[in-house]
Amino acid sequence: MRSSEITADVRAFFTTYCTAFIRRDAPAIARHFADQVHVASETGKSVRVQIQSSDEWRKTIDHLLEMYRAINVASAEVTAMSVQPVSSRLVQASLQWALRDANRAPLYEFDALYTLARHSETFRIVAIAHNEIPQYRRCAERIGSQPASQTNPERPRPMSAEELSASATGTELEKWTVVDNFFSDTLIAPDPVLESALESSRAAGLPAISVSPNQGKLLEILARMLGARSILEIGTLGGYSTIWLAGGMPAGGRLITLESDPAHAAVARANIARAGLQSVVELRLGSASDTLPQISAERRGPFDLIFIDADKKNIPSYFEWALRLSRPGSVIIVDNVVRDGRVIDSESDEPDIQGVRRFLEMVGANATVSGTAIQTVGVKGYDGFALVRVLPPDEQRQS
Repeated sequence: MRSSEITADVRAFFTTYCTAFIRRDAPAIARHFADQVHVASETGKSVRVQIQSSDEWRKTIDHLLEMYRAINVASAEVTAMSVQPVSSRLVQASLQWALRDANRAPLYEFDALYTLARHSETFRIVAIAHNEIPQYRRCAERIGSQPASQTNPERPRPMSAEELSASATGTELEKWTVVDNFFSDTLIAPDPVLESALESSRAAGLPAISVSPNQGKLLEILARMLGARSILEIGTLGGYSTIWLAGGMPAGGRLITLESDPAHAAVARANIARAGLQSVVELRLGSASDTLPQISAERRGPFDLIFIDADKKNIPSYFEWALRLSRPGSVIIVDNVVRDGRVIDSESDEPDIQGVRRFLEMVGANATVSGTAIQTVGVKGYDGFALVRVLPPDEQRQS
């Protein structure tokens, strides 16, 4: 795609983005964002906002809309824009915004740098760096003493391209997001089935906690490396990771996935069917504490690969069942074991932290397995996974 076409697409994207804010249309605003967005202000503060299906999202948007109502924002215009493609699906756009009241009088201007990832025929925002807050505060102070229509604020000093870039990518969260998106854009071909699974999960209001595309690709590669003909997944959510895992199985392979939430299971079943995997994947609804014993009683194991991505407080129990349902050479993967680094807090009273710590202690003390844990960073923030191999008798440690 030519640079002029990309610029036109970006301009059209921000036109609808601006319209959504002016109309105070929260659902329309949401459609312009990825599942998680990293936001950095000129003060250097950086936060990761979970966009979909969270109180954090609603509070963030409600707060922004209330800010604009308080100073009578009636229109917003892009007064300058430059676009720099990073790859075929990743773009950085530097914008200058001008906010005005109902009488077209200027309120304030600010600069922002956006990282956009192409999604189907449009874009989604994955990162923002801006200098809006100081400008807003000065405007609010002025309006507190005179009507907004009479204000004529001084144009703030724009952030230079170097400052914007440093703010956007100099923080750890920003770098993780941009690099992760670059990897997925470069290494993973677009897949309408997987994109549809994410979109339908988003539309159904499922929490945005699916594995990232790069993590999904890793699951597929591991399944292929193992030649896994039987896979057990504990925690289906919307079926995104399920589809990745199934894609790594040879012909004739079977996958059982367990989900406790009926609403999640309904979305997953539709996504699995859309992927043409309904004859390969069996989804069982119910608490894993109930369905795992059933699978064992039915002698459905052993499984070549077991992926645990469910409630962390019960990981020790899930791991025990995984061992019963495995064989020498089986691999068990447990996701989300770093918990933003909180896993090292032995005094934590969080059930999830205690569950992860207990699981890791079990792996370390078990002579029949060999395991490791890897820290990861990316679009899902700071976390990691554990990788456990069930050992044959001749490799087991002597007690």
